Amino acid sequence: MRRLRPVLLLMLAWSASGCVWLNKFRPVNRTMTRVTGPTGWYRVTPLLGVDLKGHATIPPRYLVRVEGEAEEQPDDEDYDEDTPLVERVAGRFARQLSPLIVTADVPCPYLASSPKPGRPVYILVHGVRGPGAEWWPVIPTLTASNPEGIFFFRWNVTQSRAQIIDSLVTGINRIAACHPQGYPVVLAHSAGGIVVSYAASHFSIPTGQSLDILTVASPLSGVGLHQKAEDDSGEQRFMVDLGAMKTGFPAAAPNVRVTHFRTQFPGDTVMEPRFGQHAPNQPGVGVKGATEIDLPNNQTHDGSLLFVVRRLISH
Repeated sequence: MRRLRPVLLLMLAWSASGCVWLNKFRPVNRTMTRVTGPTGWYRVTPLLGVDLKGHATIPPRYLVRVEGEAEEQPDDEDYDEDTPLVERVAGRFARQLSPLIVTADVPCPYLASSPKPGRPVYILVHGVRGPGAEWWPVIPTLTASNPEGIFFFRWNVTQSRAQIIDSLVTGINRIAACHPQGYPVVLAHSAGGIVVSYAASHFSIPTGQSLDILTVASPLSGVGLHQKAEDDSGEQRFMVDLGAMKTGFPAAAPNVRVTHFRTQFPGDTVMEPRFGQHAPNQPGVGVKGATEIDLPNNQTHDGSLLFVVRRLISH
């Protein structure tokens, strides 16, 4: 999500009890935007490496290149050893993400600049707090599979479900259409898995192509603060969806396959039963007809993301 903090739980409780102040309290949205970054679509240009232990690294100066094999001018700040490494990695990670305008009719050359037929196209969807350190080693690991492209979708909990899903579905439909010989894979972590599970029934993937959706460590049955959102139209803030108990999601659209990778408590503390022993990872609660795979009990909420990605590219 990454983890649901007490402040977020309190906010969920307020929204679940019928408070309407969130709709008018603009500072909340500005704060969440500072946390998650501006919402919408981004192209990913990989700038980090990853070591054998799964830690993100900054490539040595002599290996720093950009697409097309042209030399990149290294940023001296990346190699300033007086600055903590974690800050340098975070800065380089942020520079990987370039904003995109993705509409239903955006020209394909804008999205598919370097076609690699038959290669994966990765679409990443983060959790509540945006793309944090759990994503740092994921992108260079995915890069090792020589993908046709990597895209990131950013959202925040103060948006409505309808708003998030409309932007997500429009973008993925267009990305898939613009990569007809590639195969798009959606990788969603934590609450991002709830987002894509709601969206799964709305995609329009052409015949002859497929879309794979993978959710990792997603509390698909909800936190359990209340039984159900009073307004199920999708117009409420997505925060309400996170707090509601859920029994499942509609079946995926044609040509869409969904796999839920489930983490377990106590390895993943987000899945700890709470509020009357409600389990956020209740078995069988997911997209109707989806495949469920239980990860080892020792997998943590954030660590499970890299665990799944490593196995994804090894097959």
